[in-house]
Amino acid sequence: MRIEEYISSGILEAFVTGSLSPEEMREVEAMAAAHPEVRRELEAIELALENYGIAHAKKPGDHVLKGILAAVEQQAPVQETPVKRLFPFKTLAVAASILLLISIGLNVFYFKEAKNASLALIDLQAQNLELAQRQEATKVGYDQMAAEMAILQDPDAVTITLKGLPDHAGASAIVCWNKTNGQVHLMNTNLPEPPSDKQYQLWALIDGKPVSAGVFSNEKGLQAMKTFESVNAFAVTLEPLGGNDAPTLDQMYVMAGV
Repeated sequence: MRIEEYISSGILEAFVTGSLSPEEMREVEAMAAAHPEVRRELEAIELALENYGIAHAKKPGDHVLKGILAAVEQQAPVQETPVKRLFPFKTLAVAASILLLISIGLNVFYFKEAKNASLALIDLQAQNLELAQRQEATKVGYDQMAAEMAILQDPDAVTITLKGLPDHAGASAIVCWNKTNGQVHLMNTNLPEPPSDKQYQLWALIDGKPVSAGVFSNEKGLQAMKTFESVNAFAVTLEPLGGNDAPTLDQMYVMAGV
């Protein structure tokens, strides 16, 4: 369900009035913590209900209290029974009105307290969610770094630094080739950002013949390429998107022998 559909479904209004099940209440709190637009809508609904309660929770004036007392005093005595005392309907109606006003005032007070507690809970959930996301990103970065270090530190791995040719003196890249399993990994250390319609391609020179090792992105970190049992040199050229069948020699950026 899209966020717009979720907001318009009526579940936020039910959450504010407390008519959801505990599981549904937790679901709304989680959605508000994860989606700022849901939280804003929830706050808007709560504010509207609060304003409504405040508008109707008016304190009765002194003349109302005096009127109630006068009405009670003016009532004729009624016959008592062993069960209970009967009060005239008018007195009960006035008293009920006062109780209703008091009830509305208490409802507004407790509504504001509940709203503040709910918002505090949503803030805490949002902070916990952000912290969990940061921890997960840190863990992913650590796992990736550990995996790359294992590749580079393998005793059978040969690390080759590909240096820039005269037309691209500042360019460089690193290739890690494992002599045992033939795995090749490339790290783009300093290749310029390619044009939108171009892509870098790695070549392995085997017995004087260039063989494509695959195209790669301009991102940092080790990128897995094709495997080779034996190789004499590596080079990188700039090719059209998707790569080329043969290297464009005048677009060769870096190269190094093994």
